[in-house]
Amino acid sequence: MVDDFDVKSVREDMRPYAEILHRFTSGMISAPEFEAEYLKFAKKDERIHGQPAFGIIDRMFADVDEYFDDPDETPEERARAADILRRQAQDALNKLRKL
Repeated sequence: MVDDFDVKSVREDMRPYAEILHRFTSGMISAPEFEAEYLKFAKKDERIHGQPAFGIIDRMFADVDEYFDDPDETPEERARAADILRRQAQDALNKLRKL
């Protein structure tokens, strides 16, 4: 896979989010790792981003918050949930690149 991600292609205040999203969508971190990192960063981020940036990161926060890596689920169910979250993260990353 060719990785053409360049953090400089993203608005400066959105770069930390883009980096986390990219690490997840490119397979560098797992869904549970992404969940923990994204929530931790978003909760401590005190900057005012304005629209549409805030809407993108807030929607991703809701998507991450809905994700749950349930150990009682089958591996297939857990993989499906992670794939859904990965698609949502890729969508958010694409939107951040267009700001």
